Amino acid sequence: MSVTVVCQGCGQVVPVPDDYRRNKIQCPACGVICPVPATGSRSPGAPTARPVAKSGRAEPVSPARKKRSVTPSFDPFAAEEERAAPSPAPVAKEMLFPCRRCGRQVPRQGKCPDCDAPVPLPGEETGPVVPRLSLDDEPVETGDEDDGQPYLVEGGEQRLCPHCHKPLEADAVVCVACGFHLRKRKKVARTYEPLVRSWETNVPLRQRLAAFLAIQGPSLVAGVLGAVLAGGGLLVFLGTWFCSGVMLAFLLGTYERLDLTRDRRGRVNLTRTWRICFVPLQPAPIEVRGYEGLVNGRADESGFWEWFIFLTLLPAVLPALIWWYYTIHKVTYHVALARDHGYPEVYLYKGRDEALMNDIAATVRDAAGLHWEQG
Repeated sequence: MSVTVVCQGCGQVVPVPDDYRRNKIQCPACGVICPVPATGSRSPGAPTARPVAKSGRAEPVSPARKKRSVTPSFDPFAAEEERAAPSPAPVAKEMLFPCRRCGRQVPRQGKCPDCDAPVPLPGEETGPVVPRLSLDDEPVETGDEDDGQPYLVEGGEQRLCPHCHKPLEADAVVCVACGFHLRKRKKVARTYEPLVRSWETNVPLRQRLAAFLAIQGPSLVAGVLGAVLAGGGLLVFLGTWFCSGVMLAFLLGTYERLDLTRDRRGRVNLTRTWRICFVPLQPAPIEVRGYEGLVNGRADESGFWEWFIFLTLLPAVLPALIWWYYTIHKVTYHVALARDHGYPEVYLYKGRDEALMNDIAATVRDAAGLHWEQG
């Protein structure tokens, strides 16, 4: 006897073939999946299947039953696998944002075909401007929301050199700071006029030596003659003369010398040499690169060391008076290399000559290409 299953959806009796090995079967009338009993016989109380006529013809089926008994064309287990399989994820649509300048819809800022196109250099030919006729390109009001981009400055963005990143003029073709040619995209070979200059603070060396000899020479001759004619005290005079000579040599022979050279390739060498009692010390180089510019000014205040030297020279009245008049009493001028918004960091000159201060500042400015902020 064949096994039958009663459909749980429509109540129809579904015969199970003898060679059917699955534990579920689909009702051909309504499509509901029904469990097949594990026993070899049909479940008790299930109605028997409609017998087939002996003449070999099937029993006629009513139109309503014929309409419900349409066999589906798909496999029930395949349908279950299709329903269990995850549906493909929808493709994310590219997000567009309004351009911060013209409002055109762009994938991100800096990629607008109208506003972020390369700006031609002065004199270069540009293609015809195609007007935008689409309504989608109209500016869009974005409100006061911050888009993370820097604000535009009145007059447009400032041009910068792609090599040294220094500001450029609107019609500049060559960067004056590094010599980079904007059209040729390389640095232009530039030759410079050789330059050799030197400055001594306040008074040159020859005048200092002449003043020293003019003071010490006559005093030595007069002292020796006086000691000989007086008949004694020569050693005491020589000791006093030697001490005063050392003080005078320190007063006249202690100063600094500034030397500047530039070769044909534009390399600038700046050195400072101190002299102590007319004896030169080891020159100290000054690196001009890395500074923002030059600053100058005037001052009439003396510091601790000026007054200390004055008190040291006070036993010898004449050197002390000379030091007070030229170092403390007189107004001094200075020029210095500046960094951090004009703060003077390395002083190149401190003295009483205003013309010498201006000459040093103008020469260093022209040789090294620094900005000179006149005080």
